[in-house]
Amino acid sequence: MINALKTPPCNYLISGRVDVFNVIQNKLSKQRILSIRPHATIILVYDIDVKDDSKLIENVEVLKKHGFNNIFHIQSVANFEDEILFTCQIKNIHQLFQTQGLDEFKTNFIHCNNILNKLATVNFEINKLWTRKTKELPFSKYIKNQINDIKK
Repeated sequence: MINALKTPPCNYLISGRVDVFNVIQNKLSKQRILSIRPHATIILVYDIDVKDDSKLIENVEVLKKHGFNNIFHIQSVANFEDEILFTCQIKNIHQLFQTQGLDEFKTNFIHCNNILNKLATVNFEINKLWTRKTKELPFSKYIKNQINDIKK
């Protein structure tokens, strides 16, 4: 999804390399940190349907310790599938691909050749994506959703 949003013709987000890593559940390794270009802008996109943010906080601190100060947070309230429902005119996530289960939906979403065209068929409203503010602790306490800071 992020690759589709940052490339032509969409050009919705600032461009850059996309790495898939679960920043909420896993600790950043030294090797992963060293693979990041110095002074890079880091955009963390994550679901907030978890109650423990300790790994996220630890990972952000490690990044800052290594000199990465441009770190932005993009939160899916509560998860990515909920974001898709919020931005489209469908009542059930399985309506997008006529899937039976969540794993099947995710597989179809990932392998869709032109996800933005597919989303357009269900009246996708890009300006709604990742814009909601959470009231869920711990994320509402001190981490601000910064989608507006990385839009073009």
